[in-house]
Amino acid sequence: MPNKQFALAGLWMTAIVFAAITLVTYHNDLYNDGSMEVGFPFVFYRKSYGMNISTGEMGMAVSVKPRHLVKDMVIATLLSLGLLVLWNRFKKQPDR
Repeated sequence: MPNKQFALAGLWMTAIVFAAITLVTYHNDLYNDGSMEVGFPFVFYRKSYGMNISTGEMGMAVSVKPRHLVKDMVIATLLSLGLLVLWNRFKKQPDR
């Protein structure tokens, strides 16, 4: 596989791997006074609702961590490049 084609495949594969990992590990427990968490292995987005028992007021907290998003994207890039290298290594070569 030429370098340009490998880079383009790596870019697409990174997006697909990142989306798949994020969707599979997405956790939404907002309906139970819990939290919604996005990201694996580092949670880069967290949203939670809760009620103060003594005052009865509802509150919301949102946390976004860009460093964790970048770390997750680097991990997805490494996984996708590893998968592409394995694919190229074990792909059957046509007879010449």
